[in-house]
Amino acid sequence: MDQPAPSHSPITPSTLPTEWDGLSALDPKPEIGPSVIVPFFRQHAVLLTGVTGYVGKVLLWKLLKTCGPRVVYVIIREKRNQSPQERFDKEVLKSPIFKEFPDYVWRERVRVVHGDVIEKDLGLSAENKLAVTNEVGIILHGAATTKFNEHIKIALKINTVGVRNVLRLARECKQLVSLVHVSTAYVNYPAKNGEVQEAIYSKSYDVGSIVKRILQMDDNEAEAKTPSLITPYPNTYSYTKHLGENVLLQERRYSCDGGVVKTLPLCVVRPTIIVPAMKEPFPGWVDTMIGPAGLSVAGALGFLRFVRADPNYIVDFIPVDYVCNAILASAWYNTLTVPSSGPTGAVPSVVPHSTRDVESAEDESETTDENTTNSAESKTLTRLQSSRLSTDDKNAHHQLMLATTDVVPIYHIATSAINPTTWRSLNKFAAAYFRLYRSKHSMGPDPWNVMTTSKPVFETAHMLLHVFPASLMDAKLILSGKKAKMVKMSQRLYGAVDQLSPFTLNYWLFVAENTAQLWDELEERDRQLFPFDVSSIKWPAYYMTYCEGLRRYLLKEEHLPLTAIKTNHAASLTNAAAAL
Repeated sequence: MDQPAPSHSPITPSTLPTEWDGLSALDPKPEIGPSVIVPFFRQHAVLLTGVTGYVGKVLLWKLLKTCGPRVVYVIIREKRNQSPQERFDKEVLKSPIFKEFPDYVWRERVRVVHGDVIEKDLGLSAENKLAVTNEVGIILHGAATTKFNEHIKIALKINTVGVRNVLRLARECKQLVSLVHVSTAYVNYPAKNGEVQEAIYSKSYDVGSIVKRILQMDDNEAEAKTPSLITPYPNTYSYTKHLGENVLLQERRYSCDGGVVKTLPLCVVRPTIIVPAMKEPFPGWVDTMIGPAGLSVAGALGFLRFVRADPNYIVDFIPVDYVCNAILASAWYNTLTVPSSGPTGAVPSVVPHSTRDVESAEDESETTDENTTNSAESKTLTRLQSSRLSTDDKNAHHQLMLATTDVVPIYHIATSAINPTTWRSLNKFAAAYFRLYRSKHSMGPDPWNVMTTSKPVFETAHMLLHVFPASLMDAKLILSGKKAKMVKMSQRLYGAVDQLSPFTLNYWLFVAENTAQLWDELEERDRQLFPFDVSSIKWPAYYMTYCEGLRRYLLKEEHLPLTAIKTNHAASLTNAAAAL
């Protein structure tokens, strides 16, 4: 059941102790001045989607711990016969990161409401919609399906149609001052092996027509046609997120009663490959096996010996807390750079931007039922350009953002063009670390891992080094009266490597001029509270944090004392760090 909708009178921040309403962040050291981001959030109610995900939980933690908004509405759908409140209690409240939070924080500051981004008005009840549209001033839209192999119809509904639904509700929010759409840098996957600007690369196609055509297919037909539908994208995730950004261009402008055209105060945050936290809520915090963390764990256990990757290529890692800090900072900066008419009491009437927009498409559909050398790495690195604007360009860039209504501000949260690292660096350090601090779950000899760009080599190695040992382990399990599972695990591992290969065999240089400008605009106190300057990342130190996070939070182990480990392994870790 939904929690009762709050009254529509303002919620007073002073109902909570100082440490839980953002006031503690307002006590600056005299030499650096106060925060401006925290007071901004304390003035508003926030609507947050995607709270049950990895980024969503950390974002909620930061909102409640540092920002102290008046209230946070979290929209959660029912799933597997669990109500939104039951899911919130199980998937969010039980997370270790919220262990220190007292009960009154949840009572006073969080409203769990039933909803679903694939539905009109996000599936909100009339009562909850009234509360949201009357009170919410900031929308942080992070809900998405991030499964690379998600069925295309499901991915379209969540990642594309869902964007439309959020923006349509945002038009009715009377207090709205900022809307942040969390996307992915890989919406521009086709620009691989080159430079990517902070822009929406709009195509000359009608998103509504595409959505209608695909949603009208039966599930089997849509699945069979998926490879041809999404080309040149490697998966349904990046393809449907790309379409979602094009929906932003269609939907950000609307006409109110009287014919006044308004523009939503919208910006887009594009993180790259999200990895364990740098510092908050805990150094190395991670609670998902998705992406490189899962493969690193498999390598640490000695279960993964070969992967398909170019070791010389840049890998664009970004810690999850940097992503969340940039989202919050951009929400504040949005009020300075995006033209907006400000809060209004008029409920706008929707004027379609196209005769075949995403809404009509959805409604109609429902009525139908190889090897790269070191010289290549050198060439790649020489192409890097600093993403920081020169002092002379800062004011011009700021004025351009203020004056231009045709551009949605995009913020790349990325390291590739500013502070690059490579797959080889991660591989060497992780292997050295887990030889030094060997997991109690480790299988066989010390962990080691080989990278190859050749698919035939990888598939041969997979059979010899993954499937064959897994078969022997399964035989041992069967003889001991247990159920065989290792071959299935090896096949799932193969699938994970295959799904990631489009990203491990290519590179991108994500220019981050807008993000650099955003960082430059922050007060010193806000730089301390919301760090996301990727130029400050020291990769050897971070990889230690990364590996510690895998051990503590995924393998559920504390690290071993150095005196219990062989000296030569300690030396290999030191050498790996020096090589970085």
